[in-house]
Amino acid sequence: MSTATELLTLTLPNGDQKQIAPGTTPLEVAEGIGPRLAKDAVGAELDG
Repeated sequence: MSTATELLTLTLPNGDQKQIAPGTTPLEVAEGIGPRLAKDAVGAELDG
């Protein structure tokens, strides 16, 4: 059994990919991209 947390790959609409830890919220992802996105975001779509 591995003690390391496996990262998830998040693909953004522009094709960029980000590695995030399980449990990361959509707001945290938006904040990591930029403060304006975090302020303006109203929803997120998850697939899988």
